[in-house]
Amino acid sequence: MARKFLYFIALMVVALLGLMLGLGVWADDLTELAFVPEARFAPQPRLAGNAYERPEMWISRPGLPAGRDPARWLPQGYSALRAASDEAPLDAAVFFVHPTSFLEKQRWNAPLDDAVSRGRAALFVQGMASPFNRSADLWAPRYRQATVGAFLTDGQQAAEAIELAYGDVMQAFDHFLAHVAPDKPVVLAGHSQGAFHLRRLIRDRVAGKPLARRIAVAYVVGWPVSREHDLPAMGLPACTAADQPGRVMSWISFAEPADNAMLLKNFARRPGLDGKPIGAGGFICTNPLTGGG
Repeated sequence: MARKFLYFIALMVVALLGLMLGLGVWADDLTELAFVPEARFAPQPRLAGNAYERPEMWISRPGLPAGRDPARWLPQGYSALRAASDEAPLDAAVFFVHPTSFLEKQRWNAPLDDAVSRGRAALFVQGMASPFNRSADLWAPRYRQATVGAFLTDGQQAAEAIELAYGDVMQAFDHFLAHVAPDKPVVLAGHSQGAFHLRRLIRDRVAGKPLARRIAVAYVVGWPVSREHDLPAMGLPACTAADQPGRVMSWISFAEPADNAMLLKNFARRPGLDGKPIGAGGFICTNPLTGGG
């Protein structure tokens, strides 16, 4: 009986080692299988021209009731500290694009009324956009974000899903610009999918235009920015010191043990903003505490 038990334990150990080896070898394939949609991409029309006039199209924007704007969140006790300090308001308008909160594989793009992804997006805005809430002009749009699986494949349907999401972000940004003072400094910020769209938005709406002179800083975080293939098209240099306005700051953080192989693979799937193959490296990395490279 004892011998059979030892055989059983040995078999379990071998099976576990085999499973771990398989997960290591086929991790990317299994991740794609779990998240890349099997359904066909369903084309959707552009949002109505006045869509972003509606307050419900914004997670955060001026005029929302305090309880409905997660970006106005402050840690417990911080309100009193801020009131007692000489901390000045942030004299800049902030446009923040939230990261992917839609993880389903039944659709390529999140419906605007999907309760689960809306809840996650509000939580992301609370955590990531609230550092900017000294600004009275803090805006974070809802958009028909591409599902997370769209970034795990280079197929045409994924490209169409990402294009749909970007169209919404660009439309929201145009509305934002039309509703902030024309001489006010602008802070751009995005994380993950938000940063992916923000790179392109800077190329299309900022580079070489008068708006470029108003950019205080662009935080393009959680998605790589290619020094060779993205940055020149964005028209803003990389930040190398804390006192440099009009620069791009970008970094990506990983839990230990850090493993960036899958991100770099997905980064290399698509061409850079200049339309050329992007390769697997050469992206900017800013220290968010010092502003240095």
